[in-house]
Amino acid sequence: MTMVTANVQEEFNEQVQSVYRRSKSKQEADRELISQGDALLAQMDSLAGAADEFQVYIGLAFHRRLLFEKKAMLERLIVSGPCPTTVLASLKTHKMVKVAASAKTAWDDLWDKQPQAMWKAVILNSREQSKVAQATAEAEEIESEQDEDDEERNDND
Repeated sequence: MTMVTANVQEEFNEQVQSVYRRSKSKQEADRELISQGDALLAQMDSLAGAADEFQVYIGLAFHRRLLFEKKAMLERLIVSGPCPTTVLASLKTHKMVKVAASAKTAWDDLWDKQPQAMWKAVILNSREQSKVAQATAEAEEIESEQDEDDEERNDND
């Protein structure tokens, strides 16, 4: 069982998607999320003090600042519900997460002070990225099928 509830994951995903819906372009949304993340990283000490209340914001601080490797192994680790303090060793040993330089200090501080909060941020971002990747793959598949249908129609004309 994961430590992140479905409601928290849904709220996190909605926060991210709302920025993309409000923005004129993907680049503008990416800049907005980076700006929000910078502001949240600057407030990390305050957020960490009430980590359970600010799970979504801690997750947003690290949005697109975590690169996930070995995603299947990471998902197995998430599902197994390990103790957050043992997670760091697993993540480092198996090199499952790379942290952007801009977030490295906050990452290290949060692992030291609130490992459970950092682990929740990893889960939120990992699952959101997986959802986006899946949606992108599905959209590309539909587009490919439509292109094939169009080609078939043109061949029949």
